Amino acid sequence: MAALDKRIADYAAALEGLCDGMTVAAGGFGLGVLLKTRQILRVIASDIGENAEFERQLLSGEIDVELTSQGTLAEKLRAGGAGIPAFFTATGYGTPVGEGTESREFDGRH
Repeated sequence: MAALDKRIADYAAALEGLCDGMTVAAGGFGLGVLLKTRQILRVIASDIGENAEFERQLLSGEIDVELTSQGTLAEKLRAGGAGIPAFFTATGYGTPVGEGTESREFDGRH
């Protein structure tokens, strides 16, 4: 049995079927065109890079940003793809970042 080829030929083909309100996972820093046309409302990222338009929209309140550690971001993507609605990570526990969030202890580790 031949392996299924899931490669997409170009950006236009990859974006077919997108509509308002959808959540899209995009790797890398290629969001410049979508930023210029105001097609991004919220970004969850481990790094935001140095994009002047992104910075302008962030500082003006036009775009919402959630900075997430690289490992937690990877787990969010993995869990979401597997249909897992929630997970726990030790990142931020005992720091101001973790204040007010649900925490649990597993085998003595928070």
